[in-house]
Amino acid sequence: MGNSRVTLSEKQEEIVKAIGNVVVNACPGSGKTFSVAARIAHLLATKEYHHQGIAAISFTNTAWEEIEKKLKEDFYVDIPMRYPHFLGTINSFINEYVTLPFGHLLLKLNKKVELVGEPHTPWSGKGYYSSFFDKISYNINNEPFIFSGTIIRRAIQNDVFKTKGQIIKKGILNQSDSDYLAMKTLQNYPLITRNIATRFPYLVIDEAQDTTDVQMEIINLLSQYTKEIMLIGDPDQAIFEWNHAKPSLFTDKIDEWKSEIKLDENRRSSLNICNCANAFLKITKSTPYEKSKVKDYPFIPVLKEYNSDDQHSINQIKNDFLDLCKEHEIEENRIAIIYRSKSFGRHLGVPIIQPNKQPWQIGKFYVRDIVHGKYLYENGDLKKGFKYMELGFHKANTGNSYLENNHIRTQVAEKGFVNYRKEIIDFIYLLPDCKGENLNDWLVKASNKLNGKYAFDFTIDGKLGDRPIESYFGDGDLTKEENKYHVGTIHSVKGETYDAILLFLNNASGCRTLYSNIFKKTDDERKDEEREEMRIVYVGLTRARKILVIAVPNGNKNIWCEKLKLE
Repeated sequence: MGNSRVTLSEKQEEIVKAIGNVVVNACPGSGKTFSVAARIAHLLATKEYHHQGIAAISFTNTAWEEIEKKLKEDFYVDIPMRYPHFLGTINSFINEYVTLPFGHLLLKLNKKVELVGEPHTPWSGKGYYSSFFDKISYNINNEPFIFSGTIIRRAIQNDVFKTKGQIIKKGILNQSDSDYLAMKTLQNYPLITRNIATRFPYLVIDEAQDTTDVQMEIINLLSQYTKEIMLIGDPDQAIFEWNHAKPSLFTDKIDEWKSEIKLDENRRSSLNICNCANAFLKITKSTPYEKSKVKDYPFIPVLKEYNSDDQHSINQIKNDFLDLCKEHEIEENRIAIIYRSKSFGRHLGVPIIQPNKQPWQIGKFYVRDIVHGKYLYENGDLKKGFKYMELGFHKANTGNSYLENNHIRTQVAEKGFVNYRKEIIDFIYLLPDCKGENLNDWLVKASNKLNGKYAFDFTIDGKLGDRPIESYFGDGDLTKEENKYHVGTIHSVKGETYDAILLFLNNASGCRTLYSNIFKKTDDERKDEEREEMRIVYVGLTRARKILVIAVPNGNKNIWCEKLKLE
């Protein structure tokens, strides 16, 4: 392992030295990220690289940054990983090596394609049908699909899909379109596929249970020419099916490749918490690592009941939990209070706004861009905040909902970089602070401060603007100030570890099926959304090291006690 002083377990050594295509099935708290970093460090130390390298891929920025941290701190690898290697998200890999350099070939364009929508530039195209552009894409069968949470009336769907196709022909894509176009490009240009696989003969793909069918097909196409591919993940923690992720693709690879390594030692949780989580799955998914410091922690998970119509009962459970943490001398920044549905956040002070009740008006989405940019800028994301405000500034100036690729470059060329930059910075400094402001009040202040220099129309639906600005930009999760406990959805803590967890659950799951009815079914009898619901709860149960408290609505305690094998 080069200069590393770390000691690997037998299973981790097996992962590090695996040859060929292999699937690593890792339980929660198994040290998966450490194992991924160990694998990469081993490949770096034992292979020679000139113009070929390793592609280490995960599904979120947080995940690959954690891998990078492990590489630096535990294996003394120089960070960032430089040419010829790649470390980043699967989206950035697909964009950088397939879609952006080659996507125009399939579309028969004489210019490179452009990516819009999250996480790229905000999308606000002209016309009602085009407003749905970044809410739909295509699956592996070339069929259009609508993103979860988006409602498009059946009567207009054909027109929306037709408009989508027309925009794509111009070379404008959202991120899912980029994946789809990359797949089609690799299918139609096998030489490109071979060249990319030759460039990256070693693939290490973390969180592989979250792949979509299109992304897995891209991996399949590359696997024809790569030397080794390692897929690492846990199908029981796949909680992004709303994004068309399919955990069955991961398990199918176990059968196809006939090479599986099970990482089943839990280095995170106590025996009591492991037993609780195993009971939920009805299998022994993980056992505590023999040398774990919390293996024998005596606290047994507790079930409590609350009245969803009585805020006092919820507050009482929360306060009792925080007192319990004090008794066990657990630091506040090692505590999390999590819940299944975003709507429950209102009981814990998290502002909620429904996606279909946004205040922005069609044709004036630059208002959203400017406010969002200012919010991000004030909260430390200077680069992204600047980009949003810059785009909003130009859209408001031109009256266009969409900017051509070269618009900003033309502005810089005409005014000179220094003058152009000063104009944008001056505009940003004119905008009022948004911390603690509600949207309507902020827009009035912004209009007054800009008056005389810019005639921007900051009109929104005022009835929907009477909320704190922070409630419009986020995922419904709230992290308390520094050194305080975390509050958020189960999704907000995926991949995280806390010493103590309080998990609030509802009567019904996110798919509106009562948990009691889901429990009566076998896994084969459950619908896809019911299986995902089980996985989401499982993720919530497996975040804690020492203390786990589960709160369920009145009348549900016996159901959950039986399911989790608790007294």
